[in-house]
Amino acid sequence: MENVVFLVNEEPYCLWDIDLNTKNRMFIEGVDVEYFDYLLKLYLESADSKRASIAIKALQHHAMETFFSLLGCLLQAPSCGYAWIAKCKNSDLREMAKNINSGALKLHPFFKTDKLSWRVVADFVFQELVIGSVENDKLKDNFAELWSRLSDEFIDKNQIDEYNSIKHGFRVNGGGFMLSFGLEEKYGVPVPKDNMTTIGSSEHGLSFLKIESLGPSKGNRSLKVKQVALNWSFDKNAIIVQLITLSIKNIVSRLKIINGLDSQKCQFFYPEDESFFDKPWSIGVGVNNFEMSAVYDENSLETRTTRKSLLKILNDFS
Repeated sequence: MENVVFLVNEEPYCLWDIDLNTKNRMFIEGVDVEYFDYLLKLYLESADSKRASIAIKALQHHAMETFFSLLGCLLQAPSCGYAWIAKCKNSDLREMAKNINSGALKLHPFFKTDKLSWRVVADFVFQELVIGSVENDKLKDNFAELWSRLSDEFIDKNQIDEYNSIKHGFRVNGGGFMLSFGLEEKYGVPVPKDNMTTIGSSEHGLSFLKIESLGPSKGNRSLKVKQVALNWSFDKNAIIVQLITLSIKNIVSRLKIINGLDSQKCQFFYPEDESFFDKPWSIGVGVNNFEMSAVYDENSLETRTTRKSLLKILNDFS
């Protein structure tokens, strides 16, 4: 019987089994690194652009989740990645991204560094490339910047709410929105369209209803609803999926090498055109999000409820 100790962020675990190395190699070799590219091509060929747009956005979220999961395997449990994923919740995954951003993530002893950063992570991933090459140093810089940008999107609250709304019961309405403003010449009289100025719009996006606590009181069971609308670029999301796919392939190649697979058969991938790294963030829609809700007096006694009081109301109906 063998065992291996690993961390998920700062929580330690010990995995016991027979022939751990063989199982981990089976796990790594079983990762389908072409999966997201395959689905992206199917969606790009769809005649229904609105549904395809939402599908690509969901694919982007899924791909990002997979990338950070495999990255966590590499940095904290390269010899038992399947166990790391099994013990890592989504909240842990986002905490890991935050910890890399701040340089606070505890690494597997295999990796040695004085100060963690996304550039250091890129060094770990592309360690097999020629050291000191100007081209390879630039490549590492580009991937480090990409992963830093992906981490910002991965931990963004709007992105999290968006992904949950898509995958949990598909609680979304497809399509983007336009935001325009204009000065009323007379109070209450709508401004003519010709006098309105548009500050942002997109054909693609979605809107959903978000539930939040009503008031800061501890134990208050009252909730409020907020309507959230998000704009996005179809092209931007598709390119991000392609960049994440390249990143996943590189993480898996590094994991294979660490676990004793033939390094000559492990390839590393990058865009032929270096500008492809920046292209998604050069595509804008003017306004990315818009939120709207009723005005509440959150300090009102009428809106303060407790579990006990609500159960009493429900029981009185029975």
